[in-house]
Amino acid sequence: MFTEAAPLPARTFNSLKIRRYPGLEVLGRWSMTLVPVMWAVWGVLTVAAVALYLYRSSLTRDEEDQIYLDDAFQHERSAQEAIVAKVGKIEPALRVAVWLVAAWTLLVVAYYIWDIVVQFK
Repeated sequence: MFTEAAPLPARTFNSLKIRRYPGLEVLGRWSMTLVPVMWAVWGVLTVAAVALYLYRSSLTRDEEDQIYLDDAFQHERSAQEAIVAKVGKIEPALRVAVWLVAAWTLLVVAYYIWDIVVQFK
């Protein structure tokens, strides 16, 4: 039926429209490369935080709520102290990861709010 391919539209200056932001002039199609990078960083941070949380959960699964202080249970006490030491090493990294995810989430939301405001100007 149709044997010819439709011609591609010619590129004009309007197709490479310059978007003006406060203090920045960026080509419209190039500014979109920021969005996948932004989401990729957010994903990596989130996966790292979840991995740390799961590791901490697997460590605390073996932790006992009550231990006996008798000398016969010295091996139990040393095992529990080792678990507490490992969890103590993981906690600061987990807190930092959660705060980074929260901050990056706010950055992503702020970017989209800013983009909406710029689009409606």
